[in-house]
Amino acid sequence: MRFDAVLTKIEGRKLKRNIHTKVTLFTDSVNRELRLGDGFEGCSLLKNHNNYFNKSNFDYERWTRVHDFLATTFVESYKFRSTTVGMSLSLGEEIKLKAMKIRQRLVEGIGSEISDRETLALLAAMSLGDKTLLGKNTKDEFSQSGASHVLALSGLHMSIIFAVLLLLFSNSFVGRILCILSLWFFVVLFGMPSSSVRAATMLSIYAFGSILHRSKKQNIHTLALSAFVILLFNPLSLWDVGFQMSFIAILSIFIYYKPFYDRFKPNFKPLRWLYASVCLSMAAQIGTAPLVAYYFGRFSCYFILTNIFVIPCTTAILYFMMLALVLLPIKVISLFMLSAGAYVVKLMYEMVKWVAQLPGSSIDGIHINSVQLIAIYLVIISITYLFPYYIKVRDLRSLRKDT
Repeated sequence: MRFDAVLTKIEGRKLKRNIHTKVTLFTDSVNRELRLGDGFEGCSLLKNHNNYFNKSNFDYERWTRVHDFLATTFVESYKFRSTTVGMSLSLGEEIKLKAMKIRQRLVEGIGSEISDRETLALLAAMSLGDKTLLGKNTKDEFSQSGASHVLALSGLHMSIIFAVLLLLFSNSFVGRILCILSLWFFVVLFGMPSSSVRAATMLSIYAFGSILHRSKKQNIHTLALSAFVILLFNPLSLWDVGFQMSFIAILSIFIYYKPFYDRFKPNFKPLRWLYASVCLSMAAQIGTAPLVAYYFGRFSCYFILTNIFVIPCTTAILYFMMLALVLLPIKVISLFMLSAGAYVVKLMYEMVKWVAQLPGSSIDGIHINSVQLIAIYLVIISITYLFPYYIKVRDLRSLRKDT
């Protein structure tokens, strides 16, 4: 049994500063009843984190430091017992713990209505940010198909929630403020994962910019200000893989989406929407593919095919789950929305598994070093900068031939 713990005392002495620890517990049937927020005492040796990913560039030891986990420990069941612990948590930790308890009750409520474990795990991850029920095979299938980004409450999810909130509230100053406050309510409810905090920070800055009528053509400035605010509060976020992936994906979309989309504009509305999804996936992939290959040694070959159905499914799932939460007092309608969300999850998962099983669904075992990574990005930047000049030269040549 693996879980995160806050160490408050050592040998009966209260610590001046709590130590966030990764705990592996070799359990018996009694200890399996541990719940979020329970206290325990144990006898074990605290160790530094080690890098277990020798075949990739993912620095697990640095990742733990970025997320404030200073130690790891292994505890045997006979050296472990549950007890009441006087919690000396900071205000932020207390709020996060209470929010996670509420989230756990919601997951348990969903679990009482949905018997299929995989469906429950995906619903909990995609709508509440709880990934504890996800199995390794499920994560691998989403990674191979290029859909792993939907399992984390990142910019996609928060943007959908933000769009729903904009529909609920007016476009006035008060409406925008209520929208921002509601967005952060969801972030707290999700347990304040770093991915949702990053996305909510950017969306909040964007919303404030729109209030001041300064949001037009200011996407890059909004992104830069968001990065500055996040790094101001936690400079170590710069080394967080999630931080790097999120911001380079958004930057890549800002740069490449419009040029791609402007090359071809279908008149048929469904085809136009489909083409927009393809452009969005391609734009994000240009920026993130080198990082994914560098950190995880993988490239998903069918990412365009995957995102064509994964993005609308994610949108539908969030809509259904938000309605189920809002309409919780009306149990019949809430259960109907929950069942609809579960059906969409099953459909999406079947499609993800199908893509993951296709021949050549992913290229694994990619090994590039930091110098090669920088070289790849320099090539991408050079092509991006020179391509408009190539178009101009080509148009001038064709104009001269016509004259």
